[in-house]
Amino acid sequence: MYAQTLSSEQYDIEQKYGEVQSYDFNLEVNYNAETKKAHASWDDFPSGEGFRWYKLLYSTSITNPVYPNQNAIFVGTQRANQLNHIFKLAEGKYHYVRICAITENDSDTQAYNRYCSETQKIVVEQEDKPQVCTMEYAPVCGKKDGAFKTYSNNCMREAAGASKVDMKNFIKKYQEEIVNVLLIAAMIIMCMVIGSAFLTHSASPGIFS
Repeated sequence: MYAQTLSSEQYDIEQKYGEVQSYDFNLEVNYNAETKKAHASWDDFPSGEGFRWYKLLYSTSITNPVYPNQNAIFVGTQRANQLNHIFKLAEGKYHYVRICAITENDSDTQAYNRYCSETQKIVVEQEDKPQVCTMEYAPVCGKKDGAFKTYSNNCMREAAGASKVDMKNFIKKYQEEIVNVLLIAAMIIMCMVIGSAFLTHSASPGIFS
């Protein structure tokens, strides 16, 4: 049997808030790429349910944020006037937004119920930032789309989006193949030199006499 020990903070949450319940708020989140801000709007929570406040949850890492386990960026206590909110997105590609209504529980426990929407996911395409490189010549080997290429420096390699090739590990990994290629290349060069010398000798017999 597995028993989980709760910290004092976790214990307070368990005692103060009931289970998270799903509720269809018809949450809509629209993102403006120019301002890098998102606009969230949702339907009002029914009256007569002991409503206390709204919490708009926003995270770049937690796919299903829950109050108060994750911080809320917005607190709404007046129902009709606070059914939308505009907020600036933090750095990152993925953003998760969720609205929750917090209500009073029964009079015996005084705990709060949490009614939360489904999480809306915002995907922000990262803009290509221009990269300025010097003309320093410090050649590095890079690999892009399966092809190897020598770049004049590391900055130029990064700007081209090529991965860096560690030549020491590359040579170590393919040492036998490289040696064979070099041997073949050496044999071809030697053959060409010998052939050239033979032709020269044939034209001028006195050279090797």
